[in-house]
Amino acid sequence: MVKRILDRFLNYNRFSVWVVLIVTAFLFVPFLNTKIDNSLKVVYEQGGPQDLVNKEIKKDFGNLDELGVLAYRSDDLFTIEELKFIKELQKELELIEGVKSCYSIVNISHFWKSVVDGEETTNSGKFLSKIPVNPEELLELKKRALKNPLYEKSLISRDGNTAGFNIVLENNLSSEEKALATQNIMKLYKSKNRSDRFYFTGMHAFMDFNGRFIKKDIAFYTVLLIVVMFIVLTVLFKSVPITIAILLTAGICNILTIGAGSLFGLRLTLATSGVPAIVSALCIAYTVHIFCSNKEMMKEALVSNLLAAGTSMLGFSTMIINPLQTIRDLGIFLTMGAFFAVFVSTLFAIQVKQNYFEKIKENETVTEITSWLNNFVKNNGWPIYLISFLFFAISPFIFKMEIDTNYYGYFKKKVEIVRHVDFVNKNISGQYPIVVKLTKPGGIKDKNVLTFIEEFTEHIKKVPGVDKIVSYNSILDEGQKAFVDKLERGWFKDLQAVEETTMLLEGEDEDMLRYYLSLDEKSTLIFIRTNVISTRGFKRIIKEVENYTKKNSLDDTNVLIGGTYLNIVKSTDKMSRMQLISTMFAVLAILLVVFLFVRNLKLMIYAGIANILPVVAIYGILGIVGESINMGTAIVAAIAFGLAVDDTIHFITRFKYSYERTGDVDVSIQEVFQRGIKSIIFTSVVIGAGFLTMALSSFVPIYQLGLYTAITMILCLLADALLLPRMIHDTKKGFGKN
Repeated sequence: MVKRILDRFLNYNRFSVWVVLIVTAFLFVPFLNTKIDNSLKVVYEQGGPQDLVNKEIKKDFGNLDELGVLAYRSDDLFTIEELKFIKELQKELELIEGVKSCYSIVNISHFWKSVVDGEETTNSGKFLSKIPVNPEELLELKKRALKNPLYEKSLISRDGNTAGFNIVLENNLSSEEKALATQNIMKLYKSKNRSDRFYFTGMHAFMDFNGRFIKKDIAFYTVLLIVVMFIVLTVLFKSVPITIAILLTAGICNILTIGAGSLFGLRLTLATSGVPAIVSALCIAYTVHIFCSNKEMMKEALVSNLLAAGTSMLGFSTMIINPLQTIRDLGIFLTMGAFFAVFVSTLFAIQVKQNYFEKIKENETVTEITSWLNNFVKNNGWPIYLISFLFFAISPFIFKMEIDTNYYGYFKKKVEIVRHVDFVNKNISGQYPIVVKLTKPGGIKDKNVLTFIEEFTEHIKKVPGVDKIVSYNSILDEGQKAFVDKLERGWFKDLQAVEETTMLLEGEDEDMLRYYLSLDEKSTLIFIRTNVISTRGFKRIIKEVENYTKKNSLDDTNVLIGGTYLNIVKSTDKMSRMQLISTMFAVLAILLVVFLFVRNLKLMIYAGIANILPVVAIYGILGIVGESINMGTAIVAAIAFGLAVDDTIHFITRFKYSYERTGDVDVSIQEVFQRGIKSIIFTSVVIGAGFLTMALSSFVPIYQLGLYTAITMILCLLADALLLPRMIHDTKKGFGKN
């Protein structure tokens, strides 16, 4: 029945080209309107345990952990001209829509005690309420700034020449509004005639830079891919018209895939910048199989394309259950891409092939290679098995790989955002805070709670990677300077003094106080600022914080540990683990699909070996070269297996049909080499070349995906062209006709 349907389709598909063109025209406008989503929500698990903790913290304290740090460097910051400049800049930053507050030495509250006519008085005011007018006053101002532990490496660098602006966005902004506020901050400092002295960091700044980077990456590598594919296809087919026809098919497939995604509300995100290259590789592979088949072989090519697309969709769909939106989006795009690749190659490429390229000139070089491969497989069993054993032998090195993601380490070159982060981490405290919320029903103004905060601070600030800790105690210490000449350790055990200081702080700068003490005074926030951006280092700090709070827990006090970057770190770790596990399940599902098609257990097992062996080998190579499991390497298995299994299916499909005709294993293998192996070599070369263009990216996950997928395609080609036919040759029994 299936054969009759395929025969009828191949004979009466003259209108199929119009179907493809009509659908392409319909999706062309959504394709042009595709947006890029560079918001934070795409890189962490929304609704997960850590996200819920963060939302609970933000009920009382808002988006304090979504901090933007703008640093301004001067050769001599404490001059009249420079202080006037940063004071004016402070006003402009506060006026930006979406900015809730901005703290710097301009507006930070300052407290001191003085004696007037023999009477002690408390004093408070903004640190830079008045700019000094002579060198002596400027020097005194600088000394006071550098001596204040609250200001050091937060509002001013240790050398006194870098001012820090700590920018907090409004609590209820949408992702788009946050992105717009971030862009307006950038526009502001870039409009100054000293823009090279500014350094802007924070996760929103990173995501904005990444969005611009994605646009450039997609534009550059799409053009590069077309050029490389044009050269490779022209060399393989020795025909420019055929090359143009195949590239046109890939272009239509990209319009359909990205247009359909845009129509359903999908956007291009951090992980999806490689979609055009991967979709093009898929579509070109299916089209190459069509163009390498004559009229008699077309049915086999069509069946194997359909089965290959189904297994690819199954492999790519494992990413759809991933906790990170950017990986989910990649899975959806690629699943649709596999569908549209077979859709276009079936309805468009077949008709083009039959009407314009019925006879295609043979590539003598490839013919000689296939003949040599056939003879090599027949006469060299032990070298093939030795190479396969080496694949297996290096696979245990996968256990050397650790889960580690460093978003700023994702750039091979010191791009703008990396230079900004390095500068801020060196001069101003780190911009990726951990927030610890303490809640006590009886109130935070409790000597046990305040003692815990002091001891916690002393312990955690010694942990490598911790730059600064600011808490309610820090603010109390600053306010207490209005009452005493010298702070005594443990002074806060006098709760009356705490109450008086809190009242002073509330009157002078209530907004600042509420960052660390909730309105009902039952919760407080400890703000741990770090200079660590790799997940491995960040997790060490988190583990130390968790261990300390567990060992030194207070009765009737609830502790929550949160932070946006913490959510990103935990989500990335979960993404990496889940992706590897789900890929393994997808492998089993794909092999089951293969078995249902060939209905031969032996062929299914051989197909599994030919595909699993190269994938585990590539992870062994990753372990040997010291790569970590991150956003790029975690999805190599899903994409590589989804692509590589196609060639295995083409080999098995052609072997199956040949064996049904001949009943002879050796003859069937020889026919596959004569009639089908050429397209397998072509597709492996084309896909490998396509992914190698991505290996030129300066964005490490795309570079890793491109390089290691290209290597995997080479390993899979060796397995399909050497190991698979040799295993079939050595076990000739058990291939009874279906």
